[in-house]
Amino acid sequence: MKYLKIGIVLLALSLITSCRFFNNAKTYESTTESFIEALKQEDFDTCLSLMQLENGEGQRLDPDNLRVEFIHFKGMLNEHFGEKPYEYVLVKWAKTLSTNPEESTPTNTTRAFVEFNNGDEVGVFQLLFDDTSNKILDIRTLDVKVNKPNLLLFWFSALIPLAVLLFNMYVIREIKRSNLPKKWLKYLAVILLNVPSFTYSAVGGVTFHLLYFQFLFGVGFSGQGIIESAWSVGIPLGGLYWIWKLKRWK
Repeated sequence: MKYLKIGIVLLALSLITSCRFFNNAKTYESTTESFIEALKQEDFDTCLSLMQLENGEGQRLDPDNLRVEFIHFKGMLNEHFGEKPYEYVLVKWAKTLSTNPEESTPTNTTRAFVEFNNGDEVGVFQLLFDDTSNKILDIRTLDVKVNKPNLLLFWFSALIPLAVLLFNMYVIREIKRSNLPKKWLKYLAVILLNVPSFTYSAVGGVTFHLLYFQFLFGVGFSGQGIIESAWSVGIPLGGLYWIWKLKRWK
């Protein structure tokens, strides 16, 4: 009973944290859009209002220095993507824990990644948000800028994981209609035993993972922006084995 109560408390805390993170993420998205639009119009007063000017140690940033940084950042955007109109989208939020302090997200902060696209090239910028005030602490460019890939080829190739997904679902249906004992074990084998796996990124191309299991019917998709777009597929060993066993059983 004691462990059940502990589990319920942990689950409740997890749900509260997830809801708070989701609500903050919506605020970050709105703040990011407001900041970039103000930056494009050189409305630096609005940009300043969206910045966290005082850090945790009580030190206050100089607004005049920030205005210079805004000019520099706007110049970088124009240099990277040209003077013509560009699109941008907030592709993901992240909190990272690592044994390397430089890789970990600072306490009570969230990293937001913005993808810029001018039709020919795409790139990524990072904003660091304060979780308490929901304001921007830091802005920096990442070393990510590539030519825009052929998305038609990417989505056409997604027929491969779709075929694996349909195959695994077909095998599960055949197992359900059979007289095999302990069917739940067979279901788990089909759902989980998909290895080795391939990943095709819209930007990075195809990579092979020898010992990487692709769970959940053998496929995975990520469609956050262009650079983050990728699909993964595992060889359906569990499905292939049990469809073979079913043929022999019949």
